[in-house]
Amino acid sequence: MVRSELIRLFGWLRDQGLTTVITGERGDPELTKHGMEEYLSDCVVLLDDRVTDEVATRRLRVVKYRGSHHGRNEYPFLIGPDGN
Repeated sequence: MVRSELIRLFGWLRDQGLTTVITGERGDPELTKHGMEEYLSDCVVLLDDRVTDEVATRRLRVVKYRGSHHGRNEYPFLIGPDGN
């Protein structure tokens, strides 16, 4: 049921010509909770926050970008005091 509703939603969004950001709950051991969301999506971006030796590092990794070649490495990023 979840799969068919996601397919219907993604199809409607595509038909409307909309670019949409949809967040998903992290799964274990799958990337997402239901294990299918990443297969239905055109692009999957993984955001991670790790603490090592009391230093937090935010990381971004493009897991999937359909129809495009992309780097699969993790890239650290900062969010400044102004949210930039």
